[in-house]
Amino acid sequence: MRSWRDAGRRIAAAVLGALVALLIAIPAQAQVLPRFALRLEDGAGTTLGYGSRSALAYDGAHLQITARLAYNVLDWLSAQVSVNNGVFLGSGAAGTGRTLALQAGLRAEPWVRRLGRLWIDGNAGIVFTGDDRAFGFDAGVGFEFQIGHVVGLGPYVRVHDVVGDGTVNGGDHALFLSAGASLTLRIPEVA
Repeated sequence: MRSWRDAGRRIAAAVLGALVALLIAIPAQAQVLPRFALRLEDGAGTTLGYGSRSALAYDGAHLQITARLAYNVLDWLSAQVSVNNGVFLGSGAAGTGRTLALQAGLRAEPWVRRLGRLWIDGNAGIVFTGDDRAFGFDAGVGFEFQIGHVVGLGPYVRVHDVVGDGTVNGGDHALFLSAGASLTLRIPEVA
């Protein structure tokens, strides 16, 4: 029987492969560069899963920062790759826990009048927790107010899940919730 780690690796490789194929298929023209965006998220939250809160004593705050490189396939839809670094503050002997997630996903971001973009996204990939690796995914929703032509800034909420495989955390999922600020920087179009 294959473990969650093997499944996570295969899914992450398939998603990253699809994104690479998509980027290779993009026509080489001057209009391509403005389709790229850099997204940053900074947030805090808490763990929700029993194993993380009780067994591992990560019952304090969860702090996270994420960087995403996105390509708008359509004005309202983008493919993205991301790096997420999370820190879990624990009590007692548990100390501090960390995660590093390498993920790929999709983001829908339709315009809401001229005010900004309402967005929802989902990402999946490999999550490193110390010496262990696991499959993980997250989903977020937010609103970015448009500041000029190239900057979007606003609040977000995100749920993260690191899938347990029976060897770490007793098989319990590491589930955590975060909220904070998201920032998108777009490359301006050349007139």
